[in-house]
Amino acid sequence: MNYRPEIDGLRAIAVIPVILFHAGFAAFNGGFIGVDVFFVISGFLITNIIINELNSDSFNLVNFYERRARRILPALMVMMLICIPFTLIWFVPGDMENFSKSLLSATLFYSNYQFWFESGYFETASELKPLIHTWSLSIEEQFYIFFPLLLILIWKVRANYIFIFILIFFFLSLLLAQWGSYNQPTATFWLLPTRMWELLLGVMISLYLFNKKFNPSKKQSQILSLIGLCLILISTFYFDKTLPNPSFYTLLPTVGTALIILYARPGTLLNLALSNKILVKMGLISYSLYLFHQPIFAFLKYRFGIDVLNELIIPILILLIFIAYLNWKFVERPFRNKSLFTRSQILTFSIISIFCMTSFGLIGILTNGFEQRFNNYERKVLAQYTNPGDYVNSRFDDYYVNFDNDENTTNVMIVGDSFAEDMVNVIFESELNEFLSVSTKKIQAHCGNLFTKKDLKKYILPKKRQSCKNNYSDPIFISRLNNADEIWLISSWKEWMLPMIPESVENFKKNFPNANIKIFGRKSFGSRNVNEFIGSIKSGVDVLLSTKSLSEEHILVNDHMKRILGTNEFIDVSMMICNSRTECSNSNGNGLPISYDGIHFTKAGAKYFGDILRKNKYIQSLNRGS
Repeated sequence: MNYRPEIDGLRAIAVIPVILFHAGFAAFNGGFIGVDVFFVISGFLITNIIINELNSDSFNLVNFYERRARRILPALMVMMLICIPFTLIWFVPGDMENFSKSLLSATLFYSNYQFWFESGYFETASELKPLIHTWSLSIEEQFYIFFPLLLILIWKVRANYIFIFILIFFFLSLLLAQWGSYNQPTATFWLLPTRMWELLLGVMISLYLFNKKFNPSKKQSQILSLIGLCLILISTFYFDKTLPNPSFYTLLPTVGTALIILYARPGTLLNLALSNKILVKMGLISYSLYLFHQPIFAFLKYRFGIDVLNELIIPILILLIFIAYLNWKFVERPFRNKSLFTRSQILTFSIISIFCMTSFGLIGILTNGFEQRFNNYERKVLAQYTNPGDYVNSRFDDYYVNFDNDENTTNVMIVGDSFAEDMVNVIFESELNEFLSVSTKKIQAHCGNLFTKKDLKKYILPKKRQSCKNNYSDPIFISRLNNADEIWLISSWKEWMLPMIPESVENFKKNFPNANIKIFGRKSFGSRNVNEFIGSIKSGVDVLLSTKSLSEEHILVNDHMKRILGTNEFIDVSMMICNSRTECSNSNGNGLPISYDGIHFTKAGAKYFGDILRKNKYIQSLNRGS
């Protein structure tokens, strides 16, 4: 295939929105679709190579994988190598262990599975994971493991039917993605079977152009290529993270990409625009731009805080372009040059680099994130920050069950959001489950934990309303409420909920007269983040245990709830823990942090509050055996 500079320009159009999306530019909320554009381009270009070599009977699998190794591995390995010292200096053991896992999975091209396993409400914010972007590389490499073999097989058996076979796989994958985006959205986002259709769209373009004499008119090319660009731009500026992806919606940017590949021919306005030197150069370094943007953003945010990009975005972007250019010039280009690096040298490099990266990753996992970097006391404290979110929701869903019907236990129905998940841990860490039989019901924080007939839609973002349906019309939930001795409503209460809380309590009393209703107030420990320790090593871990002021919103909401509910229904969690309305220590008295993020308990915090509850007269009264 002759060199098409507009394809490099299209690469630039793909990578720029991705970078600006991750940089936090609100206008580029749909910038993630750049990855979908890359998938189509990749499928097109790789198939061009394979199909032309098959046609000339010169295709060789070894040559194919050698090209992939030259294209992907050197730049990837250099990027990961540069990441390692920063993680060793800054990352606490838990985050270092997670990085080691991602290093291993990125090296062996299964990071999409790794990040799928880690997905959840409380996982380390994706923006702080230096290698999270490697999931798309894993998708591509998994695809190119079997795709050439499939193409060879079909070519030898039924060459005339290749397009039909690919079309069938395309629709199966697309339909699976559409179904999965609503039924299994997390798996659908990360895994190959629901992403494959995007690559196959590029494959079909290549096959179509190979088999057909394609010669559209200039007018047709002008119109359709511009429509393709419009589809990509509409997706970039009007999509957001709440949109199901991949799904039928993703057809907009991918079909837009297909139209540009097909119709942005020489002589068209778009071909002229995409072929300009700046966009072409950006396209040439787009792989390095993609590789380095996420680590740079992640490390800066991890060390200096989330707002650092807002404050220094221009110099950061200049730094990114400079690093990407150096990587392209001194790593990408030389390693692709067969006269500079022979096949045996590429093979040797690949084996050694993969061995080194996997070894480092395995050691990081086995040593709990190289925890030897810290002394014994620091390890003990920082252990509370090892996957804390996994701990918060580790038990809650297991107790979406009926009560055990033991006459010696009190049936407690715990209803709420992640604060309710915290309470389940509190009960078990302090062994309150010896006399409490627990059942749970999750109601998302944005829904409002309110038993009311009022329409709450105006308080809930449209994109989140679906998750709030049928909370109090679930017959299984209602049955458990009827069997409850205690109904504990535990949420991160917001100001807009306050006027409706008294009505909600009255509705509970009216509908479930045999149950005692308790509302647990908000808890807060001030602004907490393990990065405080990273940013002030000289202060030691004591900085994580300090006393801090509580937010005005927290104080306002708690005071208002106490005033409208009184002591009969309201339990002031914040006061029980902090002994103050306005400030709170983060120490459990034994040198361990109560909270890892300022609102959710660590394991030590759950035990600490559980021990406080054990001494509470009201909780003691629930022990029928006492």
